[in-house]
Amino acid sequence: MPAPVIDTDDGLPTDLTYDVTRDLQGHYWFTTDCGVTRYDGETLASWYEEDGLVFFRVYDAAADATGVKWFGACKGLSRFDDEEF
Repeated sequence: MPAPVIDTDDGLPTDLTYDVTRDLQGHYWFTTDCGVTRYDGETLASWYEEDGLVFFRVYDAAADATGVKWFGACKGLSRFDDEEF
């Protein structure tokens, strides 16, 4: 069961989030003003522009039927296949 509140005290890089989506594995993905963060029910992992995102401020997230994650920013889209952008 997800925590009732997830914020910077839990490891979220910023408290400003824009979107959330759930992937096929049940992980939640949060878009923020500095990257994307995945919550697997226990831990948070984050990816940033230096990891391959097209831009640091990410507004939208979607997971398709093949498991690929898509992240929308003002400079384009980033595609993540669970290994790389």
